[in-house]
Amino acid sequence: MGWFLPLRIVMQMAAALACSAGSVARAQALPKVSDVAAEAIIGQRAARFTFPAEESDRLTWPLPTAHAYPGLPTRVWEVDWSRSLSAERYGMDPDGIVLIVRWHDEPAHEWTLSDLLARFRPEVLTVCLPCGMPAAIPREDPAVSVSVEGRRVVFTVQGSDAVRRLFPSVPDSVSFTRRVWNEADDRSVRVAVERREP
Repeated sequence: MGWFLPLRIVMQMAAALACSAGSVARAQALPKVSDVAAEAIIGQRAARFTFPAEESDRLTWPLPTAHAYPGLPTRVWEVDWSRSLSAERYGMDPDGIVLIVRWHDEPAHEWTLSDLLARFRPEVLTVCLPCGMPAAIPREDPAVSVSVEGRRVVFTVQGSDAVRRLFPSVPDSVSFTRRVWNEADDRSVRVAVERREP
């Protein structure tokens, strides 16, 4: 896709607006994640990133949200390995995978987590150095998919070509981050990468 995504700035603005808007509906806060709750595996033929379990495999969406607009990032799951990139490769190699559940103007109803996430596609991120602000260039990759297993969101990269494309240099660790539009703090944890086939 040919557009820029200032993801971290958007989420910081969203959190600030949410804190100042008393009419924003509050979602249930997730418990803090632990190091053993997330798993990162990168092999030669596939990679798999498993997030900590959600509180429930069902949720109501979209929630009534103050200042909402079509495309507002209401929920975000992100795996980031930008810290592992060398200075020479930063801004050239991919540095993350993100799935964004964007607000739509439609009646709220209860979804299974799996059915809701199936409406959206994960995107591969590469930081944009010439942008002049924290921004990333997102693009869809057919080898990257999302699934839900036992209340856990899972990103999968399938195929040796895709693994080499996303990880020219395999990171030692990655960060898992889960953001919700009207929560002031992120749920984030960094874990070591296991070098084996998923």
